[in-house]
Amino acid sequence: MTKKIPKEYLAFQLYLDCMQKKEGKFSKKDFYSFYNNKNIKVFCDPYGIAIASYVEDECELYFLGVKNNQKRLGHGTMILKNVITSSKALGSRKIFLEVNVTNEAALKLYTNAGFKQLGVRKEYYKNSFNSFDDAILMELILIC
Repeated sequence: MTKKIPKEYLAFQLYLDCMQKKEGKFSKKDFYSFYNNKNIKVFCDPYGIAIASYVEDECELYFLGVKNNQKRLGHGTMILKNVITSSKALGSRKIFLEVNVTNEAALKLYTNAGFKQLGVRKEYYKNSFNSFDDAILMELILIC
């Protein structure tokens, strides 16, 4: 008899597969918490993952990633569309996110989906050169 692998563990492994350095800001324990929190939704498909938080009528996209060997094939767009559709169904009026100013692919993905820049968090992300990159704050209005 084979033991069933928990969905939380599978989601965590998928998350790690989407990280360039195989280390992220979320732990395996976090994923078990996500699945037990009614305000957090984890979106998984075979190629990528998104994590979003829902509070009242707002959504905050914590993470969206695609496996490194599946990038630039439309998977990020499909996952983001799923997040947007689910957010509308849950009554969200806006989706917020932040993205590293150096992440050109993500900036293009979000801009193409209709997200607008709200502001900048200066020197927010530590980079591999021991300096810091800015975070771009973005928003998508779902309901006017």
